[in-house]
Amino acid sequence: MSFWTFLAIFFGGAFALDAWTSHNKTKQKQADASASASAVKDVAQEVEALKQDNQALRQRVETLEAIVTDRGFDVADEIRKLG
Repeated sequence: MSFWTFLAIFFGGAFALDAWTSHNKTKQKQADASASASAVKDVAQEVEALKQDNQALRQRVETLEAIVTDRGFDVADEIRKLG
């Protein structure tokens, strides 16, 4: 094998290796972007579910506050009746 053949094979292999690693990096970035988009979608769904739970709890608290602050509701009388 001549010197020039060796250099051609060496540099051809180096360029091929560089192209292959560049291609793999691009594929990895695309996979990461896809995973990130999926994760964002999952988080958005979870946030929406938590907002709905929070709204339901707010309504329950408002109802309980209305019951407790109603003039007809007297906790002391209820406790005396039980005792």
